[in-house]
Amino acid sequence: MRRWIIILMSILVLSGLCGCDKVSAPGTPGADSGTASQERQESGAGNILADFHAIDLEGNTVSNDIFNAYQLTMINIWGTFCGPCIEEMPDIQRLQEQFKDRQVQVIGIVADNKLQEARQITAAQGATYLNLIPDQSLMDNLISRFDYVPVTVFVDSEGRFLNTIVSGARDYESYSKIIEGLLDNQR
Repeated sequence: MRRWIIILMSILVLSGLCGCDKVSAPGTPGADSGTASQERQESGAGNILADFHAIDLEGNTVSNDIFNAYQLTMINIWGTFCGPCIEEMPDIQRLQEQFKDRQVQVIGIVADNKLQEARQITAAQGATYLNLIPDQSLMDNLISRFDYVPVTVFVDSEGRFLNTIVSGARDYESYSKIIEGLLDNQR
């Protein structure tokens, strides 16, 4: 009996380290079934994110024009139900502060569209970087590509996807190395 408890506990711990599932609409295809906490190259690199008109957590309309003033934008897709997503927010905030003078911006997208919960969570975590409630275009052209959160993608000033996807939560140092590498590649 004790052996089964140990095995069950091990499975629960390992599944907790893999990130969170995203609630998807039935029949929504996911482009990836990888495990969390990995970085991979994206075959969709070079594609431009379709036009969108989302709202931020204050109710302001935001379009893909937000990419224009930055060399690099880190887009972190997260859910209000996802512990690892919430835990990485202070590190993501630190990235926003560290890289803002280097033409890098950070954006969060709330995959489950829960505005009030997102406001509470970002306030509690001190996350002042831009967070968006996605419109249908972002849901169809970005969020539906993934079966899990958190996931982070990077785009250039035109909204063109770069070839890096980060699956699962990361810490400041890991994201910082990825951003430095992407900035070096764009020079």
